[in-house]
Amino acid sequence: MFDKMKQMMEMQKKAKDIQHKLEGITIERADSGVKIAINGLFKVESVEIDPAWLSPDKKEKLQNTIAKLFSSAVQDVQKKSAMESQELLKGLVF
Repeated sequence: MFDKMKQMMEMQKKAKDIQHKLEGITIERADSGVKIAINGLFKVESVEIDPAWLSPDKKEKLQNTIAKLFSSAVQDVQKKSAMESQELLKGLVF
């Protein structure tokens, strides 16, 4: 029973370590005057838009550019967070 409690405490510590490590990851993507940054917990840290985009006739292209950048950044965050989590969980017995 003590081994199970010790294992559970170790897992909680690893989970906190993973969360802390993921907070420190920042993925940035930029294209045509639009720049976004997302951290490893999928929180948006910043969005920058060049004022040249801010006209009604460019609305659809701006929306598409932002969507493309976010999708790309999220995919990279998923890959990076999986690698970091895997690394921190090495040697942990479930």
